Amino acid sequence: MVTMYDYLRLTNDLDDLLDESDHYTMDGARMGVLDLLLEWHKLDPVDDFERQRNDVIFDVQGNRNPYIDHPEYVHLIWENKTISDLEKTEETEDIDPNTQDTSLFAMIEKKYIV
Repeated sequence: MVTMYDYLRLTNDLDDLLDESDHYTMDGARMGVLDLLLEWHKLDPVDDFERQRNDVIFDVQGNRNPYIDHPEYVHLIWENKTISDLEKTEETEDIDPNTQDTSLFAMIEKKYIV
C-alpha cells in the first residue's frame, strides 16, 4: 500500500520549505510543516463525511486514502510510534483552535517577523 508520494518530504525546517531554488527537482519535492500537519490531524479526527467520501472515491477510482481508513497510520509512519505506544493513555493538553493560531502563516510570522 502506498501511503505517500515518492520523494515528497515533509519538514519542520521553514528555511528549507521556503527555499524555491530547487522546487522543480526531486530534491526540492517538499511540502508542509510536519508538526503542523500532525497537529491538524489530531485536532480534526476522521469523521463520517470523510469515510463516505473515501468510499465514493474508491468506487470511481479503485483506490482509497489509507489515512482515512486507518488514522493511526499517521502516528506509526510520521511520528515513528509503535502499536504499543498508541495503546497507552496519556494526558494531553487541549488545544483550542479558536484561541490559538495554528496556521502556517502564523508559524512563518513567528520565525521571520517576530
